[in-house]
Amino acid sequence: MKKLLVLVLTIISALTMCFSVAACGGDGETCEHTFSSRWKDDATHHWKECTKCGEKKDYGKHDFSVPGIEVNNEEVFECSVCGISDHKW
Repeated sequence: MKKLLVLVLTIISALTMCFSVAACGGDGETCEHTFSSRWKDDATHHWKECTKCGEKKDYGKHDFSVPGIEVNNEEVFECSVCGISDHKW
């Protein structure tokens, strides 16, 4: 029974070390996030990103509900959250 307990504790310790090394930054330290004030985006979503590790926050779907300017006789809309134009995509 004692050997089993030692084995289980050894495995738990090893896994804990593996996961701590995989923490933000990969150096075993926990990241104190510094999120950019600028939005990142793709065709469907926007987010703010940690400048140290790349973790995302405020991830959400674009809401193209704000009328923008007209381009080539086509009305362009902007996302009400991040301000990106639907014409970009």
